[in-house]
Amino acid sequence: MNRIMAFLGGGQPGRITAGRVIFDRRRDGLYLVRENRGILPLHVAPGDTAIWDGRCRITNRDSADIIVGSTAPDRDEALALFPDVPPAIAMRAVAAMPFIESNALLSTEDRENKGVAERSIVQPLLAPFDRFLPQFELTLGIQFAVLLGCDVFPRLPVKDSSRKR
Repeated sequence: MNRIMAFLGGGQPGRITAGRVIFDRRRDGLYLVRENRGILPLHVAPGDTAIWDGRCRITNRDSADIIVGSTAPDRDEALALFPDVPPAIAMRAVAAMPFIESNALLSTEDRENKGVAERSIVQPLLAPFDRFLPQFELTLGIQFAVLLGCDVFPRLPVKDSSRKR
């Protein structure tokens, strides 16, 4: 944290990495992107659900195994997905996104009608908050979950003793 704060406090453009995150400071802002180093492929059997890279819950609705990994980014796709950021940032972001492929041999009709991605469910996670979230951060956690399209955290099963009756 001290290294990151020193980098940000210096005011100069540049990049550093910490905790698998690239901190890229530019004149127009600070961009945070998952470092693409160490992203391991994940095999998911039909009907199973698994966590990929600690960031996504993947559900395989296909009839064959799927493999979730990262891929080399396509510049046009990156710019279309992230039109408001510098091209290098968009390319890094796409390189760290989940890419799903199937081991199944599909007929041409199946490939045209149902892509592997459509037969899979990808949900973002707010790790590590999906495992532990203190009560004083619950409201903030719920707001982040809604913004990112994650499952909303359930309310605590105990009464809050700090509230007046």
